[in-house]
Amino acid sequence: MKRIKKVLSVSLSALLILSMVLFAAPSAFADTTTTDENGIVYSIQSNFEAYVFGYIGTSSVVTIPEKVGSRLITAIKPKAFMDNTNIKKIELPSSIKHIGSMAFMNCSNLSDINIPFLLESVGTYAFYGTTALKSIDFNCSVTEMPYSVFQNSGIESFAIPSKVTKIDSDAFNSCENLKAIAIPNVVSTINQRAFLGCTSLETVYFAKDSKVTSLPQKIFRKCSNLKTVELPDNLTSISDFAFNECPRLERVYIGEKCTDFSTSVFLNSDAATIYGYPTSPAKTFADENGISFVDVTGIDRAKLQTAIDRATEIIVANNSNYTYTSASIYNLINAKDNADTAMTRMVLNQSEIDAVESAVYNAIDSLVPVATEPVTTAPVTTEPVTTEP
Repeated sequence: MKRIKKVLSVSLSALLILSMVLFAAPSAFADTTTTDENGIVYSIQSNFEAYVFGYIGTSSVVTIPEKVGSRLITAIKPKAFMDNTNIKKIELPSSIKHIGSMAFMNCSNLSDINIPFLLESVGTYAFYGTTALKSIDFNCSVTEMPYSVFQNSGIESFAIPSKVTKIDSDAFNSCENLKAIAIPNVVSTINQRAFLGCTSLETVYFAKDSKVTSLPQKIFRKCSNLKTVELPDNLTSISDFAFNECPRLERVYIGEKCTDFSTSVFLNSDAATIYGYPTSPAKTFADENGISFVDVTGIDRAKLQTAIDRATEIIVANNSNYTYTSASIYNLINAKDNADTAMTRMVLNQSEIDAVESAVYNAIDSLVPVATEPVTTAPVTTEPVTTEP
């Protein structure tokens, strides 16, 4: 009897829950949509927010407002603009915090879009196939570049946001116009094929104190114009085909901590030269695999540092007394900045270091003093002296 009562109690509870779901107010579990006069479709949420759900307009320029009615627009939903080949420009409000997966996928004529500073996340394939998108200011709060986010896009340059800790697989795969990439020190994880097939990529610089410890499979495979790579000092392993089919690769700096090398790292990249330390595992790997090696400890940077110090003294002094013209000081500042960069570059040879040093001293010799205005005095005139007759 007790068992029957227990079963009946459970059944009644289940029915009660089911009835609550069936007869609940629609806004509690489902959102509704509305369309404005410009063809932007919004998904109205129960939390007093709204998302961009889609676009049925015909204009090539889409301006998304900050609010629809009284609701703040905070997200672009997945596939919202996918496959729209008419749109050329999209203006996002500062309130956008999330961009969904495939939101702008295959918008092949999209060439201009702003990214709000408060953006917190972007979905997979978000900008996949945006071939007209040459540049994008991605200075925002995202912490991950997700799977295939910019794959097959037209971007030529890209600055990894300062809060990004992970670059996922295929994030920049086949970005054939991308020319250079710098990996900041906050990035700790990069997954396979992240930059595969970036055929215009020439230089890759990791921050020396980058947290990346392993280079994944095929990360730079088929980067056919890649010439220079500086890997971080914390790197411990390089996986299969990392630099496979990079025929123009000339210089790769590898630090002392890297001990695990796949034998296929430089397969079909016969021009590669490893820059590193003479007692490092990288030197052993180079010797065992017939790869040229340059000892970075043999590069003298002391004279370059002296040139930098002298340039700094002049620049600081000029800030107080304005001894030299702005144009010539700017020229010196640029030469000093290049020299500062050269001091951290481990793949430069002695002649290149010496050339940077010479450029600093040439800029110093070319300083133009500020012209001083000649002091002029007004002519002194005297009244003629007259005497009375």
